[in-house]
Amino acid sequence: AAVGVALKWHPAELWVGCLSAPFGVYLRVYLARWNAPLSGAYVWQSSTLLEAGEGDDGNDNGNDKKWFPWGTFAANIIASVFDAFMSGAMLQCTTNCEHVLTGLELGLGGSLSTVSTWMADFHLLMNQRHGTVARTRAYWYLISTLFVAASLSIAVYAGMRYGWVERTAS
Repeated sequence: AAVGVALKWHPAELWVGCLSAPFGVYLRVYLARWNAPLSGAYVWQSSTLLEAGEGDDGNDNGNDKKWFPWGTFAANIIASVFDAFMSGAMLQCTTNCEHVLTGLELGLGGSLSTVSTWMADFHLLMNQRHGTVARTRAYWYLISTLFVAASLSIAVYAGMRYGWVERTAS
């Protein structure tokens, strides 16, 4: 909030951001249940998680998707699409509406997606004991997150942008 005041953001953006951020945090924590048990930070989260590397032989035979951090992936994709939707919605709203949508982007979208968790998962995948398989998996996770987030966000924003332009032109 202090950064927003320094940047002279509208108070409504800051209030909406502060009030909506806990919902993004809760959704992120809920989605973290889908994460694979990677070695390191994830081992302490629950006594039901496997020990590091247990149940994963390192062979990527198509059925072994326990290594993929689905929770972080889903949170980042949802946040990217949400931000694209909010940006698209700002094209057709008033100034007051724009403040609310910016606040939602700042709070809900910002707390739902975090680069630090994404990079922590990437780092943990890189340091698995499976060598080349681990590095391949890590880069697969990194690239697939970027590709899916960018593709869906562009599709949502472009659909809203060009859909509204055509409707308002007629």
